[in-house]
This record gives sequence, structure tokens and C-alpha cells, in this order.
Amino acid sequence: MKNIKSPCEICDKLGERLRIDNIEGEHFPDEFKKLETVPDTDGDIRRCPLCGQTYAYDNRFDNDVYNLYDVSEIHRVSEDTVNSIIDSIKKRIDGLHSADLVINAKSLQNKKARASSRKKIVP
Repeated sequence: MKNIKSPCEICDKLGERLRIDNIEGEHFPDEFKKLETVPDTDGDIRRCPLCGQTYAYDNRFDNDVYNLYDVSEIHRVSEDTVNSIIDSIKKRIDGLHSADLVINAKSLQNKKARASSRKKIVP
């Protein structure tokens, strides 16, 4: 993998990839708490304050009665991957904002139409 740094004392404890089963009561090492959340990543990317190494964080769960599943995972990622994730999140957010604008515009049109129709009905 490109741009992956040698591990510092924090990253050495976390390793390349770490997966825990939350249902079984497993926990990340204390070093995980030392990682800082990278802005604009919804908490999906964490960065080591000592060496700058970045980690992708993921939590997957399913509360199906017959198949309980709650697993968290971190793995080292390159800066290129971080930039790609940030771009993807920004595009998703921009899409949501665009959808909100369309919904709000249609809602305003509907309100105006209802107000207009009420004016015509009143004798």
C-alpha cells in the first residue's frame, strides 16, 4: 500500500488491521482512544497524533433476533484513500443538499397552490 508509514508506539499496538466483536464484549486497545477524528469524514477516518498514520473505522451491526452481529474494525489506509473518502462524503452531502432544495421548492409551490385555491373558493 502506498503512503503507509512505519508504526509509532500507538500504531504498533493497533497493527495493520484490528477487528473486535462488540457482542462478545471485546474492546479496542486504549491506543484507539488516542486517535483523532479527521474532519469531514463522519468519524470514518482517524489519525494518529504521533505519526499521522490514518485508519479507516467501520462499525457494522444487525439486530436480527437469530443473527445478532455487532463488529467494529479499523485498518490502516493511505492519504490517497483518505482524500477519496472525503471527496465521496462531500459528494453525498452535496447530493443531500440538492435534494433538500428540490423538496423545499416543491413544498413551497404546493403551499402557494393551496393558498391560491383557497382564495378562489372564499365567496
